[in-house]
Amino acid sequence: MQVIDALFKYFLKGNFNKIIKLKNIHLNESCYIFGDGVSIKYFDLNKFSNFTSISSGKIYLHNDFSKLKCKYVVSCDPLWLTPFFLSIKNKYGSDPLSKNRKFLKYDPLSNHLKNFIIQHQDINFITDISSLLFNYSKNIFHISKYAKQFPLNNLFFELNSHNYFGQTLPTSICLAIYLGFTNIYLVGCDYTHFPSRNSHWFENQVPNLYYKKHIDYMKSFFDNAKEFVNIKTITLDGSSKNIKYETYEKFTNSKTKYKNNNELLTKENLNILSTSNWFGYKT
Repeated sequence: MQVIDALFKYFLKGNFNKIIKLKNIHLNESCYIFGDGVSIKYFDLNKFSNFTSISSGKIYLHNDFSKLKCKYVVSCDPLWLTPFFLSIKNKYGSDPLSKNRKFLKYDPLSNHLKNFIIQHQDINFITDISSLLFNYSKNIFHISKYAKQFPLNNLFFELNSHNYFGQTLPTSICLAIYLGFTNIYLVGCDYTHFPSRNSHWFENQVPNLYYKKHIDYMKSFFDNAKEFVNIKTITLDGSSKNIKYETYEKFTNSKTKYKNNNELLTKENLNILSTSNWFGYKT
């Protein structure tokens, strides 16, 4: 493993130095971390324009994304931004088509994200090291759970949570801590709510309410993260069992207003989501 670590450090020196420069650049600031929970359908994104935002999902597809001060997008699925994702991960997805028919083909969502990265040089993108050969730009930061010298890896170890490395929400929270934020507000992270809800804001699906399924969602991670940062989740109308919470109406001093997914997405983005068969989104 020492040899592997040394090779990582040698070949990725430039990327490594880029990540070091991010340390504490938002010291003592507050931020939002956006998930993809169905509660987003009830929220006015303009109410979250006062702090820097981190996307841990697909909020960048939202019609009102430009209202946010989004400076970071976390998308760390291995191979996601490569033409190998569909053929290698076929058996884990919703699309039953054979691997051969997908060989060297990009998923529509990953192809869209690749173009989005190029078009938005003012946003920093955190991706898995597996995409390095296919995506290299000054606004891309590659991370890997196998490179112990990476600063983010050290933070996961400090949180005793290395098993969460690469998962979008915990990686986004660790990134926020590394950037120096002292207050994190989770928006659209509905598994942290009580009761919790499934489904996504970009789907046309009635969500289920859960009173037990996610009651201990990421509990150990949140317990450790609380030693480093203040975390509060913005709920639709309920509470939270593991972290501090505040309802949207109390936090924003405004009423919720439901919108269908086709009111929150352009036809083009709806089509991209619907043709991403690997995920099987119900748009």
